[in-house]
Amino acid sequence: MANNIFQTVLPESIEIVDAKGTIHEVKVSVKYTKQNLFKTKKMKLSIKHNAVVVAVSMRESNFNLLQLEKFWNLNQGWIKSVFSKRILLCHLPLAEKKVLSLLGEPFNIHLENRTDKRSYILDDGKCKAVYIFSRTQHFDRMLRRQLRELLYTSSLSIMNKFLKDIDIKTPVELKIAGFTSCWGNCQSNNMKIKISEVLVLAPRRVLEYVIAHEVSHLVHAHHQKDFWILVNSIYNEEERSVDDVKRWLKKCGDDLIVQWQN
Repeated sequence: MANNIFQTVLPESIEIVDAKGTIHEVKVSVKYTKQNLFKTKKMKLSIKHNAVVVAVSMRESNFNLLQLEKFWNLNQGWIKSVFSKRILLCHLPLAEKKVLSLLGEPFNIHLENRTDKRSYILDDGKCKAVYIFSRTQHFDRMLRRQLRELLYTSSLSIMNKFLKDIDIKTPVELKIAGFTSCWGNCQSNNMKIKISEVLVLAPRRVLEYVIAHEVSHLVHAHHQKDFWILVNSIYNEEERSVDDVKRWLKKCGDDLIVQWQN
């Protein structure tokens, strides 16, 4: 089946109107898969960043366009509700927001068009704020630099604790990376761990899970039973289990990426 056949049923884009009446265009794309998506279903709907993806199994010999059209119509309400929430979340770029949730805590954002002071983050137990001093055109870049520093400092503290917990004494290099295809990466041969910069917008417990996951890869290069036993032993969170955090990332992770890239 070709893309142009599907476009006779699916629109190339849909329009979402926000509370102010602004129209936002959302692209619609089709993905083919050679695997069975579900035991009882032939199609799967997902939202990746700012696009709607409809996956159709190529194994279905009796698949027809009427099924696709019905499937699409049944899910339009859900699609629009997801994007309405996302538009509200991302209606302003990071540097234009007065408050940002950083590692699960609200931080006030202060921007000043001056270069005689250095930018810094204040977290003294009473006040949490990010102060950016730079030319206006550099606000966004300088803010992101401070957020990466906050993430690095927090991640380093968490990583060192986990390494001590499992008695790894070899130094491990930590880097904050710009990727969005995964949350973390471990190079066990080089003793390097990379964490996605997007995680600064996630709750701290989520960051702790990702680091626990990558630290466990220093011991186990697979995702088999021994690996998950180690992850659970490192990530000792009373309120949230590993499965809870994985579900949170699956549900909310894409929103974090869109917010960071906005």
